[in-house]
Amino acid sequence: ERIDKFGISCDYQPGYMYAAVKPSHEAFLRDMLDSWQSFGYTGARWLGPQETRQLVDCPYYRGGIHDLENGHLHPLNYAFGLADAAV
Repeated sequence: ERIDKFGISCDYQPGYMYAAVKPSHEAFLRDMLDSWQSFGYTGARWLGPQETRQLVDCPYYRGGIHDLENGHLHPLNYAFGLADAAV
């Protein structure tokens, strides 16, 4: 909302992918997702290998968490935009 409100150009991209390469990564991520869900967080879901490859073209990923309520941005440009908004 703040990015839109103040017109901050920070290359925001919605969504975040936590991908598992090894079985131990997969177990860790599944536990992490279970923990989030136990606290009522519903913005993320588990993706299998094929669904993961549709988002990230890498044959090594075993699956992962796709978090749609998260995202990426350019942190320095975001900070500059906040500074401009404050002024």
